[in-house]
Amino acid sequence: MGGLSGIVDDLEGVALEAVQNQPPVVSARILAFLTKVAHVVDQAYRDVLALLIDVKYVGDDALLAGEIRDFQRRAEQILEISHYRDAEEICSRLRTLKDVYENELQAMVGPGDSGQWAGLFNLINDRESRIVMMIRDELWRLSQTLDTVKGPADLEALREIAGEAARQIKRDLSDLTTFTNRILGLSGRAGLVEMLRDGRPQSMVVREISVMVDQRQQHTYSTGDNSVLVGAGASTGDIHIQQGAGLDLAALAQDLDKLRAEMKAQAAGTAEEDVAIGAVATAQAAAQQGDEKGALKALKGAGKWALSVAEKVAVPIAVAALKPLLGVP
Repeated sequence: MGGLSGIVDDLEGVALEAVQNQPPVVSARILAFLTKVAHVVDQAYRDVLALLIDVKYVGDDALLAGEIRDFQRRAEQILEISHYRDAEEICSRLRTLKDVYENELQAMVGPGDSGQWAGLFNLINDRESRIVMMIRDELWRLSQTLDTVKGPADLEALREIAGEAARQIKRDLSDLTTFTNRILGLSGRAGLVEMLRDGRPQSMVVREISVMVDQRQQHTYSTGDNSVLVGAGASTGDIHIQQGAGLDLAALAQDLDKLRAEMKAQAAGTAEEDVAIGAVATAQAAAQQGDEKGALKALKGAGKWALSVAEKVAVPIAVAALKPLLGVP
């Protein structure tokens, strides 16, 4: 998944993977690092959001008043500032984050080229900055729309396009704020970093992050070149995943959504159950992003309880994926 929403997904995915696989001290350092990345992203989008909101509320006399030309100039100015000044500032901050990652975290979490870390590593490793490129794309789309405004009839379409873009950015920025506040404890509750530091069960943090992931399920499904096809009325026994054939990741994500809900319904609240549910949530997020390797890696950590639950509900793709991972014929 791309765009700002994709960055939020990457941050949540890395956070969940970290608390599932790293000791508390390392997990706390990683979560604090992620809030710094979120802050850079948040600041980069503020001018764009302000412009979109102004366009959303453009008046009917915008053409006569010269507002359309003003919007175009503002878009061009943001592009120029983003490219020649803010881009340098953003990239400087990202380079600092990259240094922190390479010097302090990489040895503990791996090279950053696999699993949930891949998207985040590409963000902080990008010389021009993935953030700046996304801003430029957003403003280019707005400029193209502004160029089509020739009369009053075009203004309503302009308002709708700007309003929808602003709504999406506000939602994603709100998710970023929620993410940061929950980690640092800025929402009036103990933060996740504090929970990891004060000796509370790590499963509690896994559960908290899983809840955040649960709240962001509107994703674009991406699949690989090859799929496991399931016909109508197929049972688990009809499905076989052939080596190298690839998974239908969209179908897997849907199955894991059902499986996770059923596991949560059956859970008695043990730490082992929390870890298993968290593993399924991580696998689901990876599948939604088109990351087959990451999905299977996470799913393996769900264990045999997940398979037992999956076999009792209508999730044949999940069952077919889990069995070979767990060595079950």
